Amino acid sequence: MRNLPEVIAGVLFGVGALIHLGRVLCPFEVNIGEFHFPMWASAVTFVLAGLLSAWLFRSRREV
Repeated sequence: MRNLPEVIAGVLFGVGALIHLGRVLCPFEVNIGEFHFPMWASAVTFVLAGLLSAWLFRSRREV
């Protein structure tokens, strides 16, 4: 049970990475008010969220 928060965070980052990957593969616009989120931001976020997810799962195994 000690690693449960790491597992939950790893899953959430993984799901977020998959959502951003979906946006990159099947482009759709994301606008909030007048602000348009560029596609490159989703690509960067996919990489970062994926790395964070992998890091959390890997750190869980090392304990």
